[in-house]
Amino acid sequence: MKKLSNDVVITFDYELFLGVDSGTAEKCIIKPVNYILEEFEKYNGKGIFFVDATYLLTLKKFQHPDFKIISQQIQEIVKRGNNVELHIHPHWLDASPLDNKRWTFVNFDKYRLHSLTKENILSLFLDGKRILEKIIHKVDPFYKISAFRAGGWSIVPFDEGLKLAFLKSGIKYDFSVLPGFRKNQLPMHYYDFTSASQVKPYWRFSNNPNVEDDNGQFVEFPVTTCKLFGVYLLINKLLNSKNKISGDGKGAVAVNLSNKIKKIFLNQMCLLTIDRCSIYLLMKIIHKVGDRKILTIVSHPKEFSESSRRNLKFILEKYNTLTLKAINDVVVPLPEN
Repeated sequence: MKKLSNDVVITFDYELFLGVDSGTAEKCIIKPVNYILEEFEKYNGKGIFFVDATYLLTLKKFQHPDFKIISQQIQEIVKRGNNVELHIHPHWLDASPLDNKRWTFVNFDKYRLHSLTKENILSLFLDGKRILEKIIHKVDPFYKISAFRAGGWSIVPFDEGLKLAFLKSGIKYDFSVLPGFRKNQLPMHYYDFTSASQVKPYWRFSNNPNVEDDNGQFVEFPVTTCKLFGVYLLINKLLNSKNKISGDGKGAVAVNLSNKIKKIFLNQMCLLTIDRCSIYLLMKIIHKVGDRKILTIVSHPKEFSESSRRNLKFILEKYNTLTLKAINDVVVPLPEN
């Protein structure tokens, strides 16, 4: 089948649920990721897996039996030619085992990286990079972590602590920006990407990932976003209402029904994802952004469903997929130190 002219970067947040029920590694991570890897093999696809390193550090801290099986899957991901990169959810620092499968979070005071001191941010980056590379080096001794996605998208403000952590840990690429999106639920959750470009597939930056800087030390690779009429999202919700996700946990999401109803009649920001997304909505988004050279997709294996499977198959049949090496060699060379 002939591929379309766009290239696609498929990214996955490799993590458990981070709310009232963490779910289990088997159903939230292991099984759906195994399925994704099998589909990649069929269609010669590749992806970037942002592994929650704070989860790994917590597994190791408690000598949890899931550490071994997670490590083996991470190695398999790399062996098959995919990227494993750094993802950080700091409130794992306050987690403890509920039993031998699930976890409880004492509180969410550390949800944002910004809740930590500059020294603690740096330590978390270095420890996260170290544990990931130690696992990966058993199958690829020269592998180096070079990309990052912030937990909860909380990359702004990109203050001195975060910039220092990027520099010291060798992070060159960031994948944390959702152009056009904004959330203000301080102190737990905050981001503001309303000033970021909604048409450029990537740009260099230095002190603010929203702002392009031709001489920047880092490269921002934002998730592809667009505006759609709210009724499309309502139709999607109805089409997807019976789709059961793979994960057996539950996040901490507060829904304001009144605001949801109002938004049906307004244009809303949408991100390009294969999760909780019917093929109807996926096609609407692709049609809206289809002329962009590179599309960046975000997915969460814990939210994989039958519609996710259909969407993934469609993407792999229609598009060439890029790894960080392809991005670096063909698309955007890494900035010099």
